[in-house]
Amino acid sequence: MYKRQGSTFKIATSLAMLRQGDTPDTTVDCPHTYAAEGTSVANFSGYPRQFEGRVPLRQAIAHSCNTAFAAQHGRISQPELADAAESLGVGVDMAPGMPVFSGSIPSEEPAGEHVAAMFGQGRTLVSPFGMARFVASVQAGKLVQPTLLAGDDAAHHAAHDDDAAAAPARRVPLTSGESAGLHTLMREVVASGHLEDLGSLSPDTAIGKTGTAEYGNEDPPRTHSWVIAGHEDLAAAVFVEDGNLGSITGTPIMLDVLRAAQGS
Repeated sequence: MYKRQGSTFKIATSLAMLRQGDTPDTTVDCPHTYAAEGTSVANFSGYPRQFEGRVPLRQAIAHSCNTAFAAQHGRISQPELADAAESLGVGVDMAPGMPVFSGSIPSEEPAGEHVAAMFGQGRTLVSPFGMARFVASVQAGKLVQPTLLAGDDAAHHAAHDDDAAAAPARRVPLTSGESAGLHTLMREVVASGHLEDLGSLSPDTAIGKTGTAEYGNEDPPRTHSWVIAGHEDLAAAVFVEDGNLGSITGTPIMLDVLRAAQGS
């Protein structure tokens, strides 16, 4: 299953921004619309106007400002964006015990495609399994290598977690400081943004990001719905092939998944 990932990819863009010296409190421009390199970008219908203009990066993530991330195309190159995505596992091979797709991201793109890639509407492809790994890596502070467990194998692998989590060397490995910044941003999505419903989990520590990816040639286009989230030692990705906004379609499913995993 190879799919566009929509605004969940803004976490990778945010990582590239952190590597440029930004912080969750860095002020960014979030105009209502933005155009560059022949690509026109608008915020989703219903975007809260009070969070347009000059806003902290944490609010741009919490409310998923498309234009703020598209506008970073001039300071973050496509290779830098690809490095950030790979640091979170996109395109990095994994062998969890079954065939999986880790994702793919072009290392070079035409200028217009690069603008689209900055906010998750480019030619980057992912899978739900890969996006669960994506958020798990934020939680772990390093790129994780997932392993499929069955029965008593779980205890064995838990005792050898360092071996299971060993990741291949990347051009730019994820650091604990970078993951802390991403954790702050993804926590804001729950604290004040599109995933406030996850704040009902106990303890109230969930992080996440929503995404809506347009596809096909229909007018209006059809959309994939995404939610990625982490809570305590759990990481999950919800994908709905034909849905509404990720926050509308995916959030109730994610909440059910995390509650079921808790046994509540």
